[in-house]
Amino acid sequence: MAFDYLGIKTNVVIPALQNFGSAVVVKRQVDTTAWVKKYDPIDGADYWENQTTLATTFTEPTGSTEETTGIAVLSAFKDNEIEGTIIQKNDRKLLAINIPEPDIMDVYEFGGREYKYVKHKSIVPDGENIVLQIIQVRI
Repeated sequence: MAFDYLGIKTNVVIPALQNFGSAVVVKRQVDTTAWVKKYDPIDGADYWENQTTLATTFTEPTGSTEETTGIAVLSAFKDNEIEGTIIQKNDRKLLAINIPEPDIMDVYEFGGREYKYVKHKSIVPDGENIVLQIIQVRI
């Protein structure tokens, strides 16, 4: 019989973060690499075409920001964990659920402050269900 890690997440992790945590907003830049600049010889003008949707525009596309809200607890690193290079004095641990897999360009808004992604560890004991995300963030 396999251990029920999803049950641990549902019955232990989520209630604990709901009781002791707060909302965290993950801000992620949406990729614009699907857009390709082209030239229309009839109009004599440049335009951009999305290679995924085939939509076109005469204005250069810029990235937009997607926001996802989850639940998190912010904690400090212990003094013996801070060595000054990988983990710096003002770095924090963000323990979060219900957020997308962390990405290097993510920004986390928590408690009215924004934190930048440094690195993370996903707790996936059964190789399938993410029980918790532990994200190292920096002001």
